[in-house]
Amino acid sequence: MITMQCLFVLDLHGHIKEYKRYYEYSNEYKPNAILFGGDLLPMIPKMSN
Repeated sequence: MITMQCLFVLDLHGHIKEYKRYYEYSNEYKPNAILFGGDLLPMIPKMSN
């Protein structure tokens, strides 16, 4: 049986602290894949006309 460890990360919204936390986690546990979903960048306010 083949096993695969995945780290699924979502909705970071550009928070550098969270990126660093997942980076450290991935260095420690060495997942085979890191899957990013949701919002990775900060939200940009809508401009009104």
